[in-house]
Amino acid sequence: PISFIAIGGGVVGDLTGFAASTYMRGIDFIQVPTTLLACVDSSVGGKTAIDTDYGKNLVGTFYQPKAVFINPNFLKTLDERQFKTGLGEVVKYSFIEKSCKCEEDLNLTNFLSEKAEMIVNRDERVLSKLIEICVKLKISVVEKDEKEGGLRRILNFGHTYGHAIEKITKYKKYTHGEAIVEGMKFAFNLAVKRNLIDKNYKFLAEDVIKKFNFVDIPEFDMEKMIELMQMDKKATFDKIVFILPTDYSTVEAFELDSKDLL
Repeated sequence: PISFIAIGGGVVGDLTGFAASTYMRGIDFIQVPTTLLACVDSSVGGKTAIDTDYGKNLVGTFYQPKAVFINPNFLKTLDERQFKTGLGEVVKYSFIEKSCKCEEDLNLTNFLSEKAEMIVNRDERVLSKLIEICVKLKISVVEKDEKEGGLRRILNFGHTYGHAIEKITKYKKYTHGEAIVEGMKFAFNLAVKRNLIDKNYKFLAEDVIKKFNFVDIPEFDMEKMIELMQMDKKATFDKIVFILPTDYSTVEAFELDSKDLL
């Protein structure tokens, strides 16, 4: 039987997976992720999709690869910006870890704080461990909710506002990871405003984020952003679904009105 093999980053994996899931009603495919973002996130879990003019990932399928082969040596080939965009998703896992309901205690936040320098310098052993932690967390979520009926929504932490940033800048100005980091900062501020967490946890989270020197993204017109977020495929009726922190490494889904954001 024919198989497709996706060797590349998230876009290559998504496109190949989408083609494999629809060609002859589905053929086998294998993921060989070559970017940090694909290693820790997009190659695992079986979401495939393509973007349309109306938004990100609007046409797609849930289709699991037959295997995922991760070789951290590929990460040496990435430029700084592509490496950092993957770190955006890595940091995300640290803020949702407890909600992933993984049987193992992986303590990703501590790992990121203690090993920040080695991560930035791409120490091979540290990166292998980092990828392993993230993949374990993702698998834990996907096993419990493959088709995003509930729990899997937590993986969208930072993504509601983040996707709107990508869209308002026409996907040209910021990488996915950069936008997600900004989306997480937005979520932490919103959570403090709604008294879901105290300021100390927000400061701790910001400290973790600061260790990796992500790009600063300016604020956008909130009304425009709300309009874009309402088009997001996670939105329901006129409510916008936000994943917000509620405790250390814990998040929950909230349905908010536009007035909650202004």
